Amino acid sequence: MENATTKTSSRKGKNLKFDQEWKDAVDRLPKHYRDEICAAIEAYQRDLTIIEVTPGVPRAIFMLIMPTIRRRYRARELRRLARARKTATKSAPSRPTEPTQPTTAQPTPTQPQPVIQQQKSGRSKLDKLLRRKRRDAIHRVRK
Repeated sequence: MENATTKTSSRKGKNLKFDQEWKDAVDRLPKHYRDEICAAIEAYQRDLTIIEVTPGVPRAIFMLIMPTIRRRYRARELRRLARARKTATKSAPSRPTEPTQPTTAQPTPTQPQPVIQQQKSGRSKLDKLLRRKRRDAIHRVRK
Protein backbone atom coordinates (compact mmCIF):
# COMPACT_ATOMS: atom_id res chain seq x y z
CA MET A 1 0.00 0.00 0.00
CA GLU A 2 1.47 3.33 -1.04
CA ASN A 3 1.59 6.38 1.13
CA ALA A 4 -0.88 8.94 -0.19
CA THR A 5 0.92 11.97 1.25
CA THR A 6 3.31 13.90 -0.92
CA LYS A 7 6.82 14.72 0.19
CA THR A 8 7.65 18.37 0.74
CA SER A 9 10.52 19.90 -1.13
CA SER A 10 13.76 20.53 0.74
CA ARG A 11 13.70 24.08 -0.65
CA LYS A 12 10.63 24.97 1.38
CA GLY A 13 11.52 26.81 4.57
CA LYS A 14 9.55 26.94 7.79
CA ASN A 15 6.21 28.67 7.16
CA LEU A 16 7.40 29.76 3.72
CA LYS A 17 5.39 28.91 0.66
CA PHE A 18 6.96 27.70 -2.56
CA ASP A 19 4.19 27.53 -5.16
CA GLN A 20 3.97 24.71 -7.67
CA GLU A 21 4.22 27.21 -10.54
CA TRP A 22 7.47 28.50 -9.08
CA LYS A 23 8.81 24.96 -8.74
CA ASP A 24 7.91 24.21 -12.36
CA ALA A 25 9.63 27.37 -13.61
CA VAL A 26 12.73 26.84 -11.48
CA ASP A 27 13.04 23.14 -12.33
CA ARG A 28 13.48 24.02 -16.01
CA LEU A 29 16.67 25.94 -15.20
CA PRO A 30 20.15 24.40 -14.98
CA LYS A 31 21.22 23.21 -11.51
CA HIS A 32 23.53 26.15 -10.68
CA TYR A 33 20.76 28.66 -11.50
CA ARG A 34 18.21 26.58 -9.62
CA ASP A 35 20.14 26.72 -6.33
CA GLU A 36 20.77 30.43 -6.74
CA ILE A 37 17.15 31.37 -7.41
CA CYS A 38 15.84 29.13 -4.62
CA ALA A 39 18.20 30.80 -2.14
CA ALA A 40 17.08 34.24 -3.39
CA ILE A 41 13.38 33.34 -3.07
CA GLU A 42 13.83 31.95 0.45
CA ALA A 43 15.80 35.02 1.61
CA TYR A 44 13.20 37.35 0.12
CA GLN A 45 10.37 35.41 1.78
CA ARG A 46 12.08 35.49 5.17
CA ASP A 47 12.75 39.21 5.48
CA LEU A 48 12.50 40.83 2.02
CA THR A 49 16.28 40.63 1.54
CA ILE A 50 17.14 40.90 -2.13
CA ILE A 51 20.01 38.68 -3.21
CA GLU A 52 21.63 39.41 -6.56
CA VAL A 53 20.45 36.88 -9.14
CA THR A 54 22.20 36.12 -12.43
CA PRO A 55 20.85 38.33 -15.25
CA GLY A 56 18.61 36.75 -17.84
CA VAL A 57 15.97 34.11 -17.28
CA PRO A 58 16.75 33.51 -13.55
CA ARG A 59 16.42 37.21 -12.75
CA ALA A 60 13.22 37.48 -14.82
CA ILE A 61 11.66 34.57 -12.92
CA PHE A 62 12.68 36.10 -9.59
CA MET A 63 11.27 39.51 -10.57
CA LEU A 64 7.96 37.90 -11.51
CA ILE A 65 7.78 36.11 -8.16
CA MET A 66 8.75 39.15 -6.03
CA PRO A 67 5.36 40.95 -5.94
CA THR A 68 3.59 37.79 -4.75
CA ILE A 69 6.14 37.27 -1.98
CA ARG A 70 5.91 40.93 -0.94
CA ARG A 71 2.10 40.74 -0.79
CA ARG A 72 2.24 37.56 1.32
CA TYR A 73 4.90 39.07 3.60
CA ARG A 74 2.73 42.12 4.22
CA ALA A 75 -0.34 39.94 4.88
CA ARG A 76 1.68 37.80 7.31
CA GLU A 77 2.90 40.96 9.08
CA LEU A 78 -0.65 42.32 9.36
CA ARG A 79 -1.93 38.98 10.72
CA ARG A 80 0.86 38.97 13.31
CA LEU A 81 -0.02 42.52 14.38
CA ALA A 82 -3.71 41.64 14.57
CA ARG A 83 -2.93 38.61 16.77
CA ALA A 84 -0.78 40.76 19.04
CA ARG A 85 -3.53 43.39 19.27
CA LYS A 86 -6.13 40.72 19.98
CA THR A 87 -4.09 39.13 22.78
CA ALA A 88 -3.43 42.58 24.25
CA THR A 89 -7.15 43.39 24.34
CA LYS A 90 -7.99 39.98 25.81
CA SER A 91 -5.39 40.27 28.55
CA ALA A 92 -6.32 43.86 29.47
CA PRO A 93 -9.97 43.24 30.54
CA SER A 94 -9.09 40.04 32.40
CA ARG A 95 -7.01 41.99 34.91
CA PRO A 96 -8.94 43.14 37.97
CA THR A 97 -9.58 46.81 37.44
CA GLU A 98 -9.89 48.81 40.60
CA PRO A 99 -10.95 52.42 40.35
CA THR A 100 -7.83 54.21 41.41
CA GLN A 101 -7.24 57.89 41.19
CA PRO A 102 -3.90 58.92 39.84
CA THR A 103 -1.84 60.35 42.65
CA THR A 104 0.58 62.60 40.86
CA ALA A 105 2.20 65.36 42.77
CA GLN A 106 2.12 68.76 41.16
CA PRO A 107 5.61 69.60 39.98
CA THR A 108 7.15 72.46 41.85
CA PRO A 109 9.32 74.99 40.09
CA THR A 110 12.44 73.18 41.33
CA GLN A 111 11.27 69.79 39.99
CA PRO A 112 11.67 69.10 36.28
CA GLN A 113 8.48 68.75 34.28
CA PRO A 114 7.71 65.13 33.34
CA VAL A 115 8.05 64.46 29.65
CA ILE A 116 5.07 62.61 28.21
CA GLN A 117 5.97 60.64 25.13
CA GLN A 118 3.33 59.79 22.60
CA GLN A 119 2.79 56.11 22.03
CA LYS A 120 4.02 54.75 18.71
CA SER A 121 1.42 53.77 16.19
CA GLY A 122 0.81 50.05 15.74
CA ARG A 123 2.12 50.04 12.18
CA SER A 124 5.34 48.39 11.15
CA LYS A 125 7.99 50.10 9.06
CA LEU A 126 6.97 47.95 6.11
CA ASP A 127 3.33 49.03 6.40
CA LYS A 128 4.32 52.71 6.59
CA LEU A 129 6.59 52.33 3.57
CA LEU A 130 3.90 50.62 1.50
CA ARG A 131 1.34 53.29 2.43
CA ARG A 132 3.76 56.04 1.41
CA LYS A 133 4.41 54.37 -1.94
CA ARG A 134 0.66 54.09 -2.58
CA ARG A 135 0.18 57.76 -1.67
CA ASP A 136 3.02 58.80 -4.00
CA ALA A 137 1.54 56.77 -6.85
CA ILE A 138 -1.88 58.38 -6.35
CA HIS A 139 -0.37 61.88 -6.40
CA ARG A 140 1.60 61.09 -9.57
CA VAL A 141 -1.59 59.99 -11.33
CA ARG A 142 -3.40 63.21 -10.37
CA LYS A 143 -0.63 65.48 -11.72
